[in-house]
Amino acid sequence: MSEEISSTNTASSFNLKNYLLKLIAYWYLFVLSIIITFAVNYINNRYSISTYATNSTIILQDELQSTQQVVGGLQLFDNRKNVENEIGVLKSYSLSETVLQELNFDISYFKYEKFRRDIDLYQSTPFIVVPDTNKKFVNGLTCGITFLTESRIKLEIESLNIIREISFNENFYSEQLNFKIIRNEKYTFDYKNLIGQQYYFYKNNMNSLINSYSNRLNVDLRSPNSSILWLWINGTVPQRIIDYTNKITEVYLQKRLDEKNRIVINTIKFIDSQLASVIDSISEAEDSLQLFKQSNQILDIGKEGEMLFDEYAEQQKERRFLILKKNFYQYIQKQLTGNDEMMSIISPLMVEINDPVLVSYFKEYQELKSQEEILKYDIKGDVPNYNILNLQLKKLKNDLKVHVDKSIQVAEYNIGEVDKKLGIINSKLRNIPMIERQIQNIQRRYELNDNIYTFLLERRTEAGITEASNSPGAKSLDIARIENVVLKDPKPGQNRTKYIFIALLIPILIIVILDFLNNKIIDKSDIEKATQIPIMGSISRNVFDEKVPVFESPKSPIAESFRLLKTNMQYFLANADRAVIMISSALSGEGKSFTSSNLSALFAKGNKKTILVGLDLRKPTAHNRFNLSNEIGLSTYLINFNSLDEVIFPTDIENLFVIPSGPIPPNPAELIESPKMGELIEKLKERFEFIILDTPPIAYVADSMLLTKYTNINLFVLRQNYSPKNVIKVIDDLYISGKIKNMGIVINDVNQSVIYGLKRGYGFGYGYSFGYGYNDGQGYFDIKGRKKRNIFYRFGSWFYGRLKKAFS
Repeated sequence: MSEEISSTNTASSFNLKNYLLKLIAYWYLFVLSIIITFAVNYINNRYSISTYATNSTIILQDELQSTQQVVGGLQLFDNRKNVENEIGVLKSYSLSETVLQELNFDISYFKYEKFRRDIDLYQSTPFIVVPDTNKKFVNGLTCGITFLTESRIKLEIESLNIIREISFNENFYSEQLNFKIIRNEKYTFDYKNLIGQQYYFYKNNMNSLINSYSNRLNVDLRSPNSSILWLWINGTVPQRIIDYTNKITEVYLQKRLDEKNRIVINTIKFIDSQLASVIDSISEAEDSLQLFKQSNQILDIGKEGEMLFDEYAEQQKERRFLILKKNFYQYIQKQLTGNDEMMSIISPLMVEINDPVLVSYFKEYQELKSQEEILKYDIKGDVPNYNILNLQLKKLKNDLKVHVDKSIQVAEYNIGEVDKKLGIINSKLRNIPMIERQIQNIQRRYELNDNIYTFLLERRTEAGITEASNSPGAKSLDIARIENVVLKDPKPGQNRTKYIFIALLIPILIIVILDFLNNKIIDKSDIEKATQIPIMGSISRNVFDEKVPVFESPKSPIAESFRLLKTNMQYFLANADRAVIMISSALSGEGKSFTSSNLSALFAKGNKKTILVGLDLRKPTAHNRFNLSNEIGLSTYLINFNSLDEVIFPTDIENLFVIPSGPIPPNPAELIESPKMGELIEKLKERFEFIILDTPPIAYVADSMLLTKYTNINLFVLRQNYSPKNVIKVIDDLYISGKIKNMGIVINDVNQSVIYGLKRGYGFGYGYSFGYGYNDGQGYFDIKGRKKRNIFYRFGSWFYGRLKKAFS
């Protein structure tokens, strides 16, 4: 038996070959998708704003800060750079604000283009807008500029309904904008060629601009074990992001240097203030000594007086340093009272004041301030930690204030003790002649001030050297250059690959989704997977709408498909002398009447006396295909209104007769179930070789079930792309339960263009493609009025034929 009627044939749940053929069949979807996606890619590349990226590098140097030598080793600078802290500084709002203010990015200039994106005129604008800093200049208002002459321009502000002609250098005043426009002297423009061209500008919101740049700036370590920072940023204008990257590096290094020099500068200021008073004291002592010697003609002082004077000088020196120490503590006290910041207070070791407690307080304050700086640069900082740090700083300042107050009291006490000692020495010096005591007093005062002056001068020189030799502790390795700018988006090569993928993916998804949602019978495998009822044949689509194509076009493909159906039926009718064939369907519209008419005509053309009985008493259609009247027929016969000969009508086809359904009766099922129906079948068997019963759909009424006891074979018609797949279960249940025997399935209206979108070949075919495997029958068929196929159709047919041959 042929493959078509094999009941053991099973289909896999997924047929790769079918899906490949399906994709090939819808080749035009792929072509259309590729055309659309590449058009989108072209438009995107032409009109989208290009994004560029540039980078620079900074190295953080781990070096011993010379400032530490000046402050006596006090660790006010951390030798190990806190990399995370430095990254936070580079990305900080304040640093970006300084950079943008220096670069003058507040106003953006553009040239208007009709059929492409507008051109950003960074550093190449023929005019410059100078805002009036004393008056308002609203952010974001677009101001159009059109050159009328070499010196006149038209200003248009659409949102404010302002259209005005102004000249270069002429002030423009309004409630929202106040500015003047000048020529750009940095570049040479031929303003004659600019007449008629359109430009526009607007003032950026600085807060938004700062946030935009600080957020777009990325700072990363070059490698985990290095101290090289890699800065990169993206933007739409290469030169603008280059300028920003280089400027932020410059400002960052300068701020680091300024921070280092701040303490040194404060130290020099303090020393200079002390030197001023010491110089005055030295000058006074020198003048006094010179006058005293001239007036008293003094040459030498006795040894005893010299020793007393030396001791007195030593005590005076001690008293002077105690006063200096007291002055230093009073300086710290003043700083604590008038300034909340202690970063600029100089070290006590700078003036050789050995106070370990004070030094420890300074060191602790430095550590807390470092933590505070980290929290400041962290945008998402932990607020509770920040509050705790402020409390620690406040407590430290209170402790330091208490310590300074006590230190001042101690200094005052020590000065008092020194004064007592000086009093004792003075009492001893009274025994020395008055002249000698006075000259020693003057010399002692001079030497004391001279020693202090020398000490302060040395310290100031060291501080000056430190300031001159200070470095930022970092340096720029590579600056951003135009040669290193890279295009980030769009990238034509990558976009082309992406769009090719999308162009292929979209049709595949459409085909898969449509296939998944489709509940119609499309392929023979849809039936084979659901039932073991043999498929008797498939009927090609009646493309020319002939009522009985096997008679009207006997050499057509559809006539050949009916012949194959007739051949397959012979296996069931081999032992039948008189054959009764029931043709039904599950639903209305599946083509059972069309199949019945053509099969009847085919039997009649084979010189077999054949009769077609219209048993669809509810919806008669059999008579229409043979242009017969339905006024009388089966229904009038079954109620004994007409005789059998009266309801049998001949047709134009030799050996073919028809019994129309007749008028619609009120009780079709009762008439079909009546004994009269059995008598009719027996009488017809006596007169005809083939009896074709055109019955109503079994899913609607039970009429067909009542006739199966008279039939030799029962054919059920399913229509491609019309019958739902669940009707197969209805037929299969009848087959499995044995209620209907000798069942077969006929697939009607097989359109090769529906099967995976193909025009020929694969699908329900049985080894032929419009004729025994030959394209269009190759002369086997006479296809009337064949339409001329276009080049795309012929190419698709040729390509599919080669592909099918390869798969076979």
